[in-house]
Amino acid sequence: MEAELQEEEISLLDMLLVVAGEIKLLILGPLFVGLLALGVGYNLPQSFTSQAILGLPTQTQTQTQTQTQTQTQTQTQTQTPAQAATMLVSPIVLDPVIESLKLSKDHVQNTG
Repeated sequence: MEAELQEEEISLLDMLLVVAGEIKLLILGPLFVGLLALGVGYNLPQSFTSQAILGLPTQTQTQTQTQTQTQTQTQTQTQTPAQAATMLVSPIVLDPVIESLKLSKDHVQNTG
């Protein structure tokens, strides 16, 4: 019975021999797949997407803020969604972003 258990066991030396015999496959396989993924990544066109959600104040929020403001503070006008959308794509907003991200204006105009 004890002889059968010893025959079924796999020794550490046996496992090391298997690893040593397949060392090329263990190193070259992941290296090849990594290089293939790198090549595919460089050949695909780069595209970036972003999404912004603009929360405009509602009338009740504006009224509450107006009531709590002191007399010396100036009151701001509430913008309509169309006005806010126009402001977000204006050069005043976009030019600093384009400069900070080192984008070209041609690229922004072509994709927009």
